[in-house]
Amino acid sequence: LGKLLATLGDIRQALRKDVPVLGVGLTKVEKQVRVARELEADLRAHPALTVFQARVPKDVRMAEAPGHGLPITRYAPKSPAAVAYTALAREVAGALQLPAVQPA
Repeated sequence: LGKLLATLGDIRQALRKDVPVLGVGLTKVEKQVRVARELEADLRAHPALTVFQARVPKDVRMAEAPGHGLPITRYAPKSPAAVAYTALAREVAGALQLPAVQPA
């Protein structure tokens, strides 16, 4: 959590002080790992952070997709990671008030 907040501070300092942060997306989530669950809880409890609801799980197909030259949403569109990334994209689009994201 400390590293994330420091990175956000560095970004704001490098770009401009008022750069908004839309939210934090959780990727490579391993819900069976206690420290990962604790970190997620800490992030969600932090008053200065918005954490998107979608949780992208760690998925072997994510590692395979680039080797095939495809995004996960095309390589394995029904995989847990692809479904979660699509949900995350919809959340981000909604937060930006963009039109609905269509699956790839």
